[in-house]
Amino acid sequence: MVVNGRVAPSSLPLILEAYLFLTVEQLPKAVKLDYPKWVNRVHIIEKGFGDPKPLKLNGTQLGILDELNNWSVLLKPRQVGGTLLMQTLLLYFADKIKNANITVMSYNMDNAVYHLNTIKQIVESMPEKYGMPIDKRGSTKEVLAFSHSGATIYAKSGGTRIATRGTKNLAVLSTETSFWMRDFDAFASYSKGIVPGGWNLMESTPNGMGNLFQETYFSARSASIQSWNVFKHIFRKWTDHPEFSMRPPERLIYTPEEKELIKTHNLTDEQLFWRRTQLDGFPNYSQKKYAEFCAEYPIDDESCWLETNDNPFTMNNFKKMITVEPMYGQFKERIYHTVDPERRYYMGVDTSLGKDGSDQMAIVVLDDEAKVCCVFADNVSYSYFCHIAIEIMKYYRASVFVEQNGGYGMGALERLKAAQRAEFIRGSRVSEWMTTGTSKELMFNKIDDFIATNRYINDVQLKEQFMKYNMSATNNKDDVLMAFGMAIECMMSNKRSRFDIVTISKEDKLVYQRQQQKTNFYR
Repeated sequence: MVVNGRVAPSSLPLILEAYLFLTVEQLPKAVKLDYPKWVNRVHIIEKGFGDPKPLKLNGTQLGILDELNNWSVLLKPRQVGGTLLMQTLLLYFADKIKNANITVMSYNMDNAVYHLNTIKQIVESMPEKYGMPIDKRGSTKEVLAFSHSGATIYAKSGGTRIATRGTKNLAVLSTETSFWMRDFDAFASYSKGIVPGGWNLMESTPNGMGNLFQETYFSARSASIQSWNVFKHIFRKWTDHPEFSMRPPERLIYTPEEKELIKTHNLTDEQLFWRRTQLDGFPNYSQKKYAEFCAEYPIDDESCWLETNDNPFTMNNFKKMITVEPMYGQFKERIYHTVDPERRYYMGVDTSLGKDGSDQMAIVVLDDEAKVCCVFADNVSYSYFCHIAIEIMKYYRASVFVEQNGGYGMGALERLKAAQRAEFIRGSRVSEWMTTGTSKELMFNKIDDFIATNRYINDVQLKEQFMKYNMSATNNKDDVLMAFGMAIECMMSNKRSRFDIVTISKEDKLVYQRQQQKTNFYR
């Protein structure tokens, strides 16, 4: 009530209440501006001893918070405070939004309850003047209710496909998502229940390829592969955290691997010595220990997923792979290098759709320096795919290897041969490739030799199939990988690699230039 332009005392509680509570639309801004101050009311015992002190976000936590969106997927090392940040953020939501339903999920119910108990301990650590009164009648082992806001935090298991079904949630925190058993089913269940403008936060350390966490992270990171791109990907490597360092007792003598780390990631002696303490038995540590370290303390967001030594390709070479943004042609093919009349080009074509039609038809073009120039992969009709393959072959004037296992392969082979004869593409040759157990193994040996020569893989989808196939050769898509292997076979078969470049005449150069002007190939 307003009397003579002043607020009457009886209406002050209502104004105060309106000031304290927020709407869902106000949360994103409040998380950036108000939450870092609010979190100081949480008291923790630092380093396992001493008196409780107000929580102050460290540099890693502030960096994560700065990048955080409503839907975010966080890849992080252990022991940097990422989970604590998310837990206190859920408490902030419960304190600021009336009657909010919030869920914390983990790989099983026991671990979800453990997280809920940690949140309860955080509440109990707050001084009385800042306290969030717990509604004891509404709280159970799996539920934490608050009397001042009416908000409720639930513990749920991510190992079931009916997780949170029927519940409308303001926020869901999925922790250690890469260890969930029925992760895709659980995601499909709980994501539908998040209210418009709500928060879907996913955090984990890596645990191999092909799971929900890895797929979501890579899809969010990749601009060229569209799926769950509503997520914002956040990555923090262990070298960003100042506590992961230890002063060495004497001057270090670097191993070849450490020299590479210094060159690539600018590691200090203190960080290298701390790393040695984590790798038991250094320098003769086991491959398993090394894999565990890469997973729990990632230094990049690629090699950390590869935690098995049972693979067809050399592990360390994946660290050399890079990704660049492509141009897009009229068929949505990803173009990394346009045609150069001084170069020869080699093209691999995989027409296989897999047993259940899950594979895509794929094309990869390499030049005579073995650079990936063009990649196409999509579920299109066979006739349209042949049209695309012919146009790419004409543009690059490429020699072609076509997989000839099924009926599609034979038909594509004949169409490409006919186009090659009709267009009279000089220096080009179309050949078939028969995939067998032996030929495929030999192909992968050549791919391994290829990446061992420090050549870079610049295509996101090709790189992901490399990594997945390294984890498991079964139940994984390999269409782009097979096309890439056939392009390498084509290059080696035609003996026109960068080690044996054929000089192109001026007449050929003019033909290339006219062909490029005629073909409206890329935008």
